[in-house]
Amino acid sequence: AATLTCNMAATFATWTRNELVPAARWRYFSGVRTIHQGSSYSCRNIAGEGVLSEHGKGNALDVMSIELNNGDDIDVRKPGLFAFRTRGFLNNVRADGCQ
Repeated sequence: AATLTCNMAATFATWTRNELVPAARWRYFSGVRTIHQGSSYSCRNIAGEGVLSEHGKGNALDVMSIELNNGDDIDVRKPGLFAFRTRGFLNNVRADGCQ
């Protein structure tokens, strides 16, 4: 389970509901079953700097993969050369997640 600030948890829930789920339905005609996370709260500095990272403040969550109701498991790392649907989906949800 992720450890997040209340504001970050609310923001993530809103992003999931308003951006991720509609993008999955549009690209894959499926709902989202599970969001697999890599890390959330981790008291650490930004690499090479003396500044506390957003993970250290509970304001960051690393999504590793997104499992859909249709059984597809979308890895968020770089998709293959011909993975056009996956690439489009990830471009949409990444852009929306950074706002």
